[in-house]
Amino acid sequence: MKRKKRRKAKLPWDYSTQPAAGEGVPNVPTPEGRALGKELARLTELGFAKMKRDFPSAPGPCAECAFVAGTIPNGCAETVADALKCAVEGHPFYCHKGMKNGEPQRLCAGWCAATEALEVMDSVKAIEKTLAGGRMLP
Repeated sequence: MKRKKRRKAKLPWDYSTQPAAGEGVPNVPTPEGRALGKELARLTELGFAKMKRDFPSAPGPCAECAFVAGTIPNGCAETVADALKCAVEGHPFYCHKGMKNGEPQRLCAGWCAATEALEVMDSVKAIEKTLAGGRMLP
């Protein structure tokens, strides 16, 4: 009996581009993607508030930002996974608007906001850890 050749496992961000016919998962909005996107947008809102306070002249997100609730990319699980992975790992995530000669010209405003929010969360966790250890005065 002939064994079938096993395919290499792929992670969600491996499918960020449209796969060839019959391969992968199309990058389209799904109920799961919308649920994940809603949580990514909720996290990102914290960062947008901080950015607006600290950098009032910074550009906001584009109309199709993956980090903004309700956009088509924000409902695609694969795109949301890519966006969150980039924010968590600190890899640049560029805005698809304003490409020049096929090259991105600016970082995604949503990615900037998400990384800001993650930094705030890290600070809060450090404070909680300090308080739990009893090393901080009331």
